[in-house]
Amino acid sequence: MTTEDNRRRLQRAALQEHLALVEQSAAALRHSVAKCAQMELKTEYTLDELDHFEALSARFARTADLYTQKLLKSLFMVLGEDAVSFLDKTRLAEKLAVIDDAEDLAAVRDLRNTIAHEYAAANLNEVFRRTLALSGMLLNLIASTGRYVREKLPPVPPSGGTTFSVKAEI
Repeated sequence: MTTEDNRRRLQRAALQEHLALVEQSAAALRHSVAKCAQMELKTEYTLDELDHFEALSARFARTADLYTQKLLKSLFMVLGEDAVSFLDKTRLAEKLAVIDDAEDLAAVRDLRNTIAHEYAAANLNEVFRRTLALSGMLLNLIASTGRYVREKLPPVPPSGGTTFSVKAEI
């Protein structure tokens, strides 16, 4: 096995690991969406209600980060594509038909940034409403990317390393 073959195999293994990590995070996000979708948005919340909505927001932000910073990055590496900026990543993902619409990914990233950087100053109801609304979009982006990885990319090549046998002389 050449160094290049080994590099490709390691990149594909990292992609598979990142896809599994994002899908695991997506499962936790779906759980929070199911809990919070049953609750009404209101001006004051009990501590339990806040816990549920804050878990939803944190899971949304974490899942969005894993998706853009791990999964898309490793996918583009496997494809030999160079997308430096976030805007480049969104456009490339749409161009390659990994996702349907780059604007969806931009909306997810915008909310992730609000949660991470402006949460305290933001209107909580608006953050919670947008998080509920965009969680489905994020989950769809993840599902689309998972289909792309499974259907469009060849399986991880075997290591195919040389085996050595050593005869022990007694």
